[in-house]
Amino acid sequence: MRRWDKEEDYIDAIFAAYWENNVGTIGEYDTLRGIAATLDVDPDEFESCCESPGIRQALINSTNTALEEGIFGAPTMVIEGEIYWGKDRMEFIEDHLANGSDSNGTRVRQDLKDQN
Repeated sequence: MRRWDKEEDYIDAIFAAYWENNVGTIGEYDTLRGIAATLDVDPDEFESCCESPGIRQALINSTNTALEEGIFGAPTMVIEGEIYWGKDRMEFIEDHLANGSDSNGTRVRQDLKDQN
């Protein structure tokens, strides 16, 4: 969805479909095409893009990088070396982004961060 500048909306839609609406078919093109259509992306163009050699290779590369970093499920977010796994960890991610951490993943209090 980066091609259409709708990546964040697409991720939100997939997460909602799976974790909030119990749609168990988010790995199937029929479902993904429907999500693309709700985002005003042509479903045929979307599927064609997904099947392109460049996108397939990007998926392979992302998967290999994730495995190398110890990622084992989705959704997983890595921020400054700290792994957050599961949709229920979003509030921890928001806290991390709001309050920061150092390069070792150690939490940095906002008041100390503001002094630097």
